[in-house]
Amino acid sequence: MPLVPNRFLVRLLYACPYVKDMPLDDEDSLIELPEAARLDPFADMEGAPGFADVRLGWNETGLGLTIEVKGKENYPIGDADRPRQSDGVTIWIDTRGDRTGHRATRTCHQFHFLAAGGGPNKDEPAFLQTKIHRALQDAPLASGNDVPFRCERLK
Repeated sequence: MPLVPNRFLVRLLYACPYVKDMPLDDEDSLIELPEAARLDPFADMEGAPGFADVRLGWNETGLGLTIEVKGKENYPIGDADRPRQSDGVTIWIDTRGDRTGHRATRTCHQFHFLAAGGGPNKDEPAFLQTKIHRALQDAPLASGNDVPFRCERLK
């Protein structure tokens, strides 16, 4: 097995389809993104099974992200104060119109979606945005109340 997985050595571009019906008015419901919104993890490049179904869509109100993790036997572990050491997903979004620089600017954002780590007992889902280390300028930070975030544990 190589030291660096083969799928880390390529730059990929995915289509992000338009999805009209999000966010949902019902705060308890999760969005359903179409098959066209699925991101291929390319796990088969290493002969490994895929561990998650990840889908991404957009509309005028923002981005929609769904992640269904399969095969995890333990409950998620998380701490909103330490998102990089938690079970969850980190999304980087670069909204610059050009790609002339390689360092993050105030138009680059880093979001963490944690399956656990929020609430008084750190057992509730959590969303947070953090600064990007070594960015030329910091992006304005959104609070957890600004972003509709829903999580459902199936097991």
